[in-house]
Amino acid sequence: MIRSTSFAHPANELGTSAGGSFIPTGSYNHFGFRVVCEADPVPPPPAIAPFDEKKAKAHQRGWARHLGVPVETTNSIGMKLRLIPPGEFTMGTTPAEVDWLLKETEYKLAPPWVLEGARSEGPDRRVTIREPFYLGTYEVTVG
Repeated sequence: MIRSTSFAHPANELGTSAGGSFIPTGSYNHFGFRVVCEADPVPPPPAIAPFDEKKAKAHQRGWARHLGVPVETTNSIGMKLRLIPPGEFTMGTTPAEVDWLLKETEYKLAPPWVLEGARSEGPDRRVTIREPFYLGTYEVTVG
């Protein structure tokens, strides 16, 4: 349970809007109320790729519930952000995929600087995201 109170109070005491504390065994009619919400005490498992869109959204919902935050939020300048949960995925391109790209697609006619950019897509490697974070939903094209 997430609750609002002071670090000075032990966990078995509930904070009150009056600023005091009480042991939750008696009846008190002179205190205000606090809003509390349930939270998952155990974090969900990390998202391990590959997975489909349905599984990705399930990971986002699970981590949002665990953290007590929304899956999608909007920042102060109006950018939409989505929660990226911890997990693992493969980033980059295999050497075979780069070779195919340069020999079998329109890239074979591209200028040298474009070919170098395509080559820089490799090698593929496993990436681990250790902490959840928000990422812009849309690409930013004007800074």
